[in-house]
Amino acid sequence: MATTSGRDTRLAEAVGQAVALIANPRDREIIEHRFGLDGNRETLNEVGLRCSLTRERIRQVENSTLSTLRGILASDPEPVIEAAIDEITATIDEMGKAASVEALTSRLMDNTVANRGIVMLLAELSPHLVVMAGNAAYHASIVHSDTLDKRAVRRQVDSLVAALQKRGHPVTQDDWKELNDIPGTPDEVAAIASLSKDIIHRGEQWGLPGWALINPHNIRDLAYVTLCRTGKPMHFSAIADAVNAASPGKSASSQKVVHNGLIKDARFVLIGRGTYALAEWGYKKGSLPDVIAGVLREESPLSSDEIVRRVMQVRQLQDRTIRLSLHSRPQFKRVAKAQYVLDETYQRASVK
Repeated sequence: MATTSGRDTRLAEAVGQAVALIANPRDREIIEHRFGLDGNRETLNEVGLRCSLTRERIRQVENSTLSTLRGILASDPEPVIEAAIDEITATIDEMGKAASVEALTSRLMDNTVANRGIVMLLAELSPHLVVMAGNAAYHASIVHSDTLDKRAVRRQVDSLVAALQKRGHPVTQDDWKELNDIPGTPDEVAAIASLSKDIIHRGEQWGLPGWALINPHNIRDLAYVTLCRTGKPMHFSAIADAVNAASPGKSASSQKVVHNGLIKDARFVLIGRGTYALAEWGYKKGSLPDVIAGVLREESPLSSDEIVRRVMQVRQLQDRTIRLSLHSRPQFKRVAKAQYVLDETYQRASVK
């Protein structure tokens, strides 16, 4: 078995004692290779080839050996092993009663293959810890559970993924309790969420891999994140600076590249000279006459002052620029002193 180089060798010593309790040399070898105690964790097939046994037989030997070890320790506890299991359990509880094997190992010792195997084997010997194998949907994890029901844990994880999908935008840890009925504190619910490969934790937010705010994939996503965090329109040069600051390890993107990306993306609206806002804030694309026409379609007649006020809610333009367009465009018809409507005759003619 490989030696550890972590902060704490007590866990390695405990596993050494546990493995020594396995009387059959072949069974001991299977456990060592299945848990990667030599630094190379092997699959059922790989261990089967090594031992000239089927993968199903290897599975049976592994389960039987672990069950035997649990029985030995239940009838004749080993203080060193008990102390190591208690240390793992206490650390799990500090992390919210659930954690990926990698995260838990990093709390206890160096995060190596051998050390992850040490933590997993000790957890398997505990009557209060559930060890869940990793797959495409879940991280390899350890959970402190009174029911020891792996399916129940996975159903909880799946319910949190579904809750995020329904919400449609990132949440904070405090939001978890509002999204589901999983028992436990916000820390404990967040710990369950961390077991899913379909949930990403970024800063104080949790979300799905496809969401730009959680997992930005390109310059435009980074620009979107920048505007969301700023909460107000920004000039494209400032957006470019923020995008480059968010990716210090990558080559800087020019202001022109960022500007071109913003123009092509429906999430962004040019509202002034080089200033962009998010469409989800209520800003709409289109020329100034288009914006004025939209205002008059919503309500008319309107005074020129009211038109200017409404346009300036969605565009960063000078007062005189808006009034010039209002006075000079034939589609805007004055019907009273400084009162305007959209000329329906002009509209029908322009459509034809």
